[in-house]
Amino acid sequence: MARLSLERIYADENGQPIPRLLDVYPDGTEEYEPQEDPVTKLGQTLFRIFQERRDVFDIDAPKRQDAKDEEESDDDKEEQPEKATQKMSMTPEDLMKMRNELMPQLHIAMGEMSLARDLLALLLSNSPPTAQAPALAVSTVSKPPPIPSVAAFNTLLTTGGKDESLRSASDVLGTAAREIERVNESNEKYWQNALLVRSSGWGLVPAPLPPGTSGGNKFARDFLISYGLEQASPPFKRRALAQLSTNSPSPLTFPAREGLRLRVTYETANGSSSSMVGRSKSSDNLDEILRDAQSEVVESEIFRRLIEEAGSLPTAGARVSEKLIVVEAAQGVDLKFELVDEVEEDEASQPESIEACLIGSVLRLYLLQMHRSPRRSSRLLQPIIDVVQYVRFCERVEDEVTMMASSLRDAGFKVRVRFQRVGEGGEGIVGGERMGGEAVLRVDGRHTVRLTMEAPCRLVAHLGRATLGLSSMSQLSQLLREEMEDYLLRKICEAGPEAGGWVVDRMTGSVVGNVGGENRQVSVRFGTRYGIECRVGSRAFSGGRLIDWVRAIM
Repeated sequence: MARLSLERIYADENGQPIPRLLDVYPDGTEEYEPQEDPVTKLGQTLFRIFQERRDVFDIDAPKRQDAKDEEESDDDKEEQPEKATQKMSMTPEDLMKMRNELMPQLHIAMGEMSLARDLLALLLSNSPPTAQAPALAVSTVSKPPPIPSVAAFNTLLTTGGKDESLRSASDVLGTAAREIERVNESNEKYWQNALLVRSSGWGLVPAPLPPGTSGGNKFARDFLISYGLEQASPPFKRRALAQLSTNSPSPLTFPAREGLRLRVTYETANGSSSSMVGRSKSSDNLDEILRDAQSEVVESEIFRRLIEEAGSLPTAGARVSEKLIVVEAAQGVDLKFELVDEVEEDEASQPESIEACLIGSVLRLYLLQMHRSPRRSSRLLQPIIDVVQYVRFCERVEDEVTMMASSLRDAGFKVRVRFQRVGEGGEGIVGGERMGGEAVLRVDGRHTVRLTMEAPCRLVAHLGRATLGLSSMSQLSQLLREEMEDYLLRKICEAGPEAGGWVVDRMTGSVVGNVGGENRQVSVRFGTRYGIECRVGSRAFSGGRLIDWVRAIM
């Protein structure tokens, strides 16, 4: 690379000397440095040389020094004859020492004289002729012509250095141009994305000024996108901020995004199934990216509220850790709420279930309800537990009613069962109403047992003679046995010979009558899994049609 010389320019293009400018006055007058006379300058230089190096040009100086040394030696001879004798004789070492001291000074003097001679020759060759002829001889020194090969090599070096400099400058300018073009494209893309985000309904807020910025400039070009829920708590609203990016490959950057999603697991005795409340989608669409980020913040807020409620559940127990909540919602049913990395979840995915998906969707609805009515005492986890307990409770009630109906059908009765678990609409349930349903057991189109259920585990039996509240499955089983036994006994009275001659003895739970002058007693009992056992006197029957047994016995 060629380098610029730092030497001051002393001649113009025509070879004329350029005077040194000292000052420019207001009226435009220029003041230059006065030119010195070469002869005067040469005299001053020579005078300075004689002044500074007087000991070299003084011929009598060695004689005076020798006389002084002789006087000193005479004095020393008088005082110390022996030492004077030793000083008069010089050893080779002393001569060598003296030579080493004098030779540098002689070389310096010779160099100065040569310099003065060359200077005089140069001045005399360039100075105009004067009236007085110079006293010193003039010798002209010309520079030898360069060797052609060396001159060519020097030209190549100069040309190569200039070419390299030009190429380097061109690369710098090209890089700067590309950078300017990239910045312009990035800025244009920035504003396009800002307009797209705003047209999609997302909130844009001005970005805070960088630390250390003066308070006078209150304006900022950058924007922040607020994608959190409007009524969310302040910590989650601060997390729900995105930045429009100009340098990264992604159009948006999320400073506080954690990448954790909520997974709901519904475990029963038959196995477990889980479901992700939401999954991120790989897309370049700004609206979809912001929706995924919003879902992530909403799920984080749901999990935080679940942790707060898990410690004070009235009808269930819970185990809480940093990213896992396990709730014993009902007998044989556990609910797990876990924050997991979505990448790990995709690698170890489990079969999804309807229950887990519904729980995840209902959690979002309950959170929106809490945001809509912040002063109202709303909860997230307790309604979910009530629903799970109610579903488990309905399953057990349906099992009891179904077993009773199956046993009656085997005995020859026409049985109809209607079971409706949920009687309310979705709006009422989300609005805080209790979930409820009913079960109806009708035998021969005449006798009916109606049961109403209410979350989480409330059961009421509506009979013809009374309305009873039941608090356990054993009470329900006992009620169904008594009602059906009473109906079967009345049915036996109607089916037996000499109708009207048979009566029901409620103390013994049997039918008493007279057949051919002989008293007969018929009793009916429900055994294990509502199996019907009929006993006439000491004879017992089971299986088959009940009416056929009675007619055969009577």
